[in-house]
Amino acid sequence: MPVPAANPRTSRPRPRTLRKRLYGWHSWAGFQLALLSFIVLLSGTLAVLGDEIDWLLDENRRIEAFEGRPAWSAMYATVRDRYPGRPVQMLSLGELPTMAAQARIRLEDGRPRRLFLDPASGAVLGEGHWLSVQRVLRDFHRYLFIIPSGLGLPLVTVVALVLAVQLATGLVTVRKWGSGLVTLRANRGLRVFLGDLHRSTGLWSTWFTALMVVTSLWYFAEWVIHSGGGRAAAPMAAVSAPAGPAARLRPLGDYVAAAERAYPGFEPRSILFPDERRAQLIITGRGGDWLVRDRAARVTVDARDARVLAVQQPGSLTTLEYLADLADPWHFGDVGGLATKLLWFVFGLVLTGLSATGVWLTWRRTRAGPSRWHALSGGMLLVAAVFGTGYVTRYLG
Repeated sequence: MPVPAANPRTSRPRPRTLRKRLYGWHSWAGFQLALLSFIVLLSGTLAVLGDEIDWLLDENRRIEAFEGRPAWSAMYATVRDRYPGRPVQMLSLGELPTMAAQARIRLEDGRPRRLFLDPASGAVLGEGHWLSVQRVLRDFHRYLFIIPSGLGLPLVTVVALVLAVQLATGLVTVRKWGSGLVTLRANRGLRVFLGDLHRSTGLWSTWFTALMVVTSLWYFAEWVIHSGGGRAAAPMAAVSAPAGPAARLRPLGDYVAAAERAYPGFEPRSILFPDERRAQLIITGRGGDWLVRDRAARVTVDARDARVLAVQQPGSLTTLEYLADLADPWHFGDVGGLATKLLWFVFGLVLTGLSATGVWLTWRRTRAGPSRWHALSGGMLLVAAVFGTGYVTRYLG
């Protein structure tokens, strides 16, 4: 029986629809840049609870819940007694009531050192080097440790662009959002189940993904502004003052009281001490605007006579300065204390899981192997490891 000739109209492959092309971009970005994305997302997720991890690992950081008035003068005095002749650089309260206060000094060899203090009595609870889980995670997540060259942050921003592509193409290509939010077919095999889980968690985390993209692109904008010689954040030293520290500081309570009188409702959280460049104390804290980080509210005080030189309130900042102080709490979940940090941690795990499941689903569908993009991501991480070695040894000696 003769075989009918093929109809050229029906045998010709159909052109890909816009939805299929967008789905292809979604899969390509998630698969080819998966290694870099997974590492950056995981480090950022852990960095959200970096202080809490340090608190769990180091008993010197733990105190009974403290809500009273900090003994600033006593803390300063005990640090000076423990390290006579070494200038105190900063005193700060813990993020949570059960976290010890901290002092930072610089040793003779130039390395910074932490001291952990009881904010109620000023007693020293312990000490350690400046390196911590929180510091390592934050610097890796933000710069991949490639800090000296200034290229670390732009490289990390690639992940934000990947997330932006994933978010836009994912929202456009998903059909039936309502059912996609709740459908998990566990009886249809692993591939179907992970596909449903990937779609559902991706939809539920849309707000979080968008927030990470926006704040990450803002960090990149800050980097561009800084690279061009500009500044987005308000300078710490709000006013000029005679150079050089005061010969002898007054009791710290005098400076704190002066700041509180000049700024009603101000809650001091940290004190930056004078150095060879300025004779000022800069007191930062909470000033009524819970959307921004603590340093947005600050009072600059003359170290010699406790005279208030400047008061900065969040409402007095320029738009760029306000955005600079707005980004960190919303990127790392500090905006609402431990409750929002835990929420950010959970959704960070969701984003990290989306990266992993997306790779597996794409591989199951295409059987694609490693490519030059995977090699490029691996090369970035290798460079980060090299810089990380120098980063760690710089602090540990």
